[in-house]
Amino acid sequence: MARRATAGDFLQAASDQLHLARAAPGSSGRTAEVAEIARSLGQVVAVLARYLADIDAAGDILFREAPLLDGWPRAAVEARESLSTGIRALGYSRIRHARPVRHGPKDAAACLVSAAKSLTAARDLLQTHFAPDRTYASEWAPVISSPQVARALAAETSWWAWQMAPLAMSLARAGTSRSARSEDVRYRLEVAGRSLWDAAGTIDTALLRDPATAADLVVLRAIPINSMPARVVPQGTEPVALLCEGTISTAERIRQVTWKPYPAWSPDISETSLRHTAGMAVVISHNCGVALDLLASRASHLGLTGLSARLAESAVTAHAAQARWLDAASAWGSQVVTDTRRTRSPVCMEAEDLALWTGRLVYSDPRWTPAHGRRHNLRPPNELAGYASDFSRSAAAVHSVGETLNRLAEAECDQVHAIANTGRLYVRTRSLPDWFDIPRAYGRAPREHVNALLAAYQAVERASARLATDLAEIAVSVRAPSRILALARAAAGHPAERARPGRAHLPSSARAALPQPSGAAECPSRETGVFRPDLPAALHDLRQMRWDEVQALYETTHDERDFVGRDQILTQSLAFEHCDPDLRRARSSSLADRPAARDGRGQDAGPNIEATWLEREPE
Repeated sequence: MARRATAGDFLQAASDQLHLARAAPGSSGRTAEVAEIARSLGQVVAVLARYLADIDAAGDILFREAPLLDGWPRAAVEARESLSTGIRALGYSRIRHARPVRHGPKDAAACLVSAAKSLTAARDLLQTHFAPDRTYASEWAPVISSPQVARALAAETSWWAWQMAPLAMSLARAGTSRSARSEDVRYRLEVAGRSLWDAAGTIDTALLRDPATAADLVVLRAIPINSMPARVVPQGTEPVALLCEGTISTAERIRQVTWKPYPAWSPDISETSLRHTAGMAVVISHNCGVALDLLASRASHLGLTGLSARLAESAVTAHAAQARWLDAASAWGSQVVTDTRRTRSPVCMEAEDLALWTGRLVYSDPRWTPAHGRRHNLRPPNELAGYASDFSRSAAAVHSVGETLNRLAEAECDQVHAIANTGRLYVRTRSLPDWFDIPRAYGRAPREHVNALLAAYQAVERASARLATDLAEIAVSVRAPSRILALARAAAGHPAERARPGRAHLPSSARAALPQPSGAAECPSRETGVFRPDLPAALHDLRQMRWDEVQALYETTHDERDFVGRDQILTQSLAFEHCDPDLRRARSSSLADRPAARDGRGQDAGPNIEATWLEREPE
């Protein structure tokens, strides 16, 4: 499976070209040759200025608010102004329109041009994670906007400025020609060198108080290009190494697919799709817990008692997440339905692929499918993780699955909220009390049914977040390749603080630097109640309002029956978490009576997978 290009690939290539430029033979002093090198140097300086513009703005927010800034965000603004001086000096017409000089691939001018191209490619790679309107387009966009990566970019820019300033000053002192054109070019090179020194010194002074750590630089260089990995299906002959790679690739595909939400009216958001996705999440969570149990057994055999205990605890967390996904899957059909049915979204199909990959990883049967259930022989622990490298590789696969379950829970919860807001949830009329007079087979879902469904998905989101946090700590402790995801997760912040996909955002660096209004308290927008399209526009931006203002607005614009308080949602959540297992088995009977699911190509996918896993749920 091909590896995707990362920002570190281009930054390293640019660094190599800069070393070659500094080690190139000295200039002969001819004015045309010096102007050629100066023009190439100006290209690199222009790219560095664009990097600082990305850091301090993502627009021009911080530039307008520069007097209110402090620390390295303000230093980035001032350094960009210093580099602008160097750009104006090196972009002078006598340099820009100088006659081209032939040079070899090892000459300083050629190396600087290659370095500028590599830096531009790295910047373009980072920009692929943002939409044209600067909204987030991938899971890496909040990481790029975080203060940690912004500090790393500032540190990289400072290092480049320190390396190029002596080169500019040496060019300014080279040669013996005293013509007016030669003197003017050398003067402008000296101005550019001083501006590079000023920019580097400004950034370094600010970074002394808030330095960029090694982890920040690692995350910056590990950011991949925003492209979808190719879909791969296991053939039954893959070794454990390829099974781990396929699991990681498929998990990444799900995270990318779920980042772009469907509109609330989309027919892809249907009862069939949501139920099948939750059912596949049950299988994935179970397989994740089995893999953690196998790794815990292997760690105990190797004498790693502390790691074995942590893996065993994470396995319990995975099975708890499985139970929450089971509650969400059981709610569909037996309690609530949607206005569209028998359609499957791409997320549903990708989740089925991931369930297949994880099952092939933990079970010894090379032809295992989710329809086979759990009654199969497990893979021996020493085969899953025979050596230290194998252990970290398997831990990376499980960690990627945990991160994907967390992202899938967030996306599914958002979709359920979206269709609840637009009134697309229905119930069977015979399940309603007698005083409901509805002359149709289905009626609008009452508030109690909607609240119970939302509570089930909120419980799924919390359980999946706990699992992802535990697996991130394990990945860092065993130095698994996926520990970059853990570092990126820490840089992006808590899920509640991250912007949702497709929404405009203010960069974290800007948000931290700007003054905050006094007495402001964040109001969790999804936990305060069910949003309705007929509410005032002000209600759709609760994070900008104080809690007392929100309550007052609801009291003046809303009937009490249309608002669901936070306490009631939490009560419903606790009730679902302690649901009787016998009740779950009763719910599975309605699923077993349904026709066999189809795989999207018109072929039967075997027996009802959700009912199979519901029936075999352990006590």
